[in-house]
Amino acid sequence: MPDSSRPADADGPPSGEATYAVGGSKPLAAAKAGFAAAAAAAPAPPGISAVFVTHGMGEQIPFETLDLVAEGLRAADARQRGVDPSSLPAPVARSVAIDGERLQRLELRLQGSDGSEREVHVYEGYWAPLTEGEVNLRDVVAFLFRGAWNGIWNAARKKGFRRWLFGRYPLLDVPASIVLVLAAALAVIAGLAALNAAVALVTIARSPLKDPPRWLDDPLFSDLTTLMNVFVALAFLFAVVLGLAKLARHGPVFLRRLTGVAAIVALSLLCGGTALAGASLPILFWAHIRCAAADAGRGIMPHVLGDSFVATFNRDFQIGALGVLGLALAYLLAAGAYRLLAGAVREVRAGGSRAVVYFLGLTGVAIFLACLAGEIRAALGLCREVTSLPLVRRGISWPLLFGISAWIRSLLVQYPGDLAAYVTPQALDRFQKLRAEIKETVWKRARAVYAAGRDDGNGLLYGRCAMVGHSLGSVIAYDTLNRLIQEDEAAPGGGKEPILRLDVVARTPLFLTFGSPLDKTAFIFGVAGKRTTEAREALAASVQPMICDYRFRPRRWVNVFSPWDIVSGSLDFYDLPGSSDSRRVENVRDPLASTLLAAHLEYWKNPLVFEILHKELSR
Repeated sequence: MPDSSRPADADGPPSGEATYAVGGSKPLAAAKAGFAAAAAAAPAPPGISAVFVTHGMGEQIPFETLDLVAEGLRAADARQRGVDPSSLPAPVARSVAIDGERLQRLELRLQGSDGSEREVHVYEGYWAPLTEGEVNLRDVVAFLFRGAWNGIWNAARKKGFRRWLFGRYPLLDVPASIVLVLAAALAVIAGLAALNAAVALVTIARSPLKDPPRWLDDPLFSDLTTLMNVFVALAFLFAVVLGLAKLARHGPVFLRRLTGVAAIVALSLLCGGTALAGASLPILFWAHIRCAAADAGRGIMPHVLGDSFVATFNRDFQIGALGVLGLALAYLLAAGAYRLLAGAVREVRAGGSRAVVYFLGLTGVAIFLACLAGEIRAALGLCREVTSLPLVRRGISWPLLFGISAWIRSLLVQYPGDLAAYVTPQALDRFQKLRAEIKETVWKRARAVYAAGRDDGNGLLYGRCAMVGHSLGSVIAYDTLNRLIQEDEAAPGGGKEPILRLDVVARTPLFLTFGSPLDKTAFIFGVAGKRTTEAREALAASVQPMICDYRFRPRRWVNVFSPWDIVSGSLDFYDLPGSSDSRRVENVRDPLASTLLAAHLEYWKNPLVFEILHKELSR
């Protein structure tokens, strides 16, 4: 919408006009009055459509989401044409200035359902840099604890879970098992926190630069090591099973089901082991330090599990861990040597002068590895004579745990961290300003796309704009679409004058969400809590026109989910129970997103999402 407060003689194109640039800028529209008349005209025919996609949580590389959507649409278009995707023209990249916003887009042509060509422009609501470095591990753990506890309270309430929908305050059905699931999640979070604290404490206390403290004697260290070995073994088992499930994703159905069940069993063992280990740690510390429960030179774990089992398990773990580390190191060295050799061969074939440098480098690497292997062999021979060697070998899990702990911390900050920064909590937090900045950034870019005008000044550029959101991006896209609809309704004249309206609902034929946690944000992290009331729920719904009246819904809202994706799910809290309205949420299961946990990212590699989007754009 044009900015009515802008002076008529202000420099640059009026708000709402587009400046297209490829290595420069070129004004396309001329006057504010002319644009107002153009906006009042009918939208462009569906020959030119726009796709506005909002990425999810985690480390997102600039333009990565744009590329994924464009390539997915090209592949879907190639399937419809019956040709190879590489035979189709590559998307055209442009940098454009629209309504004061600098945007990047990819342009491609799709075959319409009638055989004609349809031009499509893909834009991105990029917000990842805004949260980088803003969230720490303490914020994430507190957010997860708060969300799990609030979900347990909502599920356990006698009156059930209520949510304001379409002028009503219905009682929504929530599975009774959700309480057990959330309680288990709380136990796992607590276990991970305890394990992380123990790893940091023991690693510092057992530093090779100083003698260990008196409280960390050999019996306690042995018990802690046995406990950590069990955790690492369960984590390794789950990683192996998950890898096999990922390899079997495109295999026969029975194999996918078999590996899927195995992944669920492995994850259950890992979660149970994590919770049990977290609960056992304080007991071990208390028993050793306060009660002196261990015999001299003997820990508590042998009392519980038996001396023979503990000794055999630790020995096998040491051998297995050293073997896995050796294989991993050998693989990395072999891969590096192969790349160097392949580069040298290419240089020789091309007649380049750098071939000599490559071969000298290979020779130096070979000499270095030979010397290193000799030194390691001599060091191992010397270590065999050191009486502390069994203790050193027994503690091999600690460096592994240190690396695993750092990796888990990074994952928690990068993925749930974005969720903690954006999703509105039950109480005020320090992310209020950041949350508003994310919403403002994505809204400005989406509004600019809807307000883009034609080159000839005759109407709007895009007759249709599809909104797409993955993961947390679906939540942001939902908020953005609601705000755009609200602004349309708040236009001068009570929404009756079309001059300043963008007609967002009419021009948005598809709202496509996949891997979406919208139901979880409504139930676990929403305003429903201990002191919620019908009035408070109505106020919360007032900024969400899409759950107030179906006339504010796009023609289709399609939600793609997978039961193997713990983040997403079927969206059941955005329609009245039993609703038969044609604009209710269409929940579609992606059968190829079948790897436990990893299914959250597999939507991008599967055809379903892009088939749905292509079908809508090619109408």
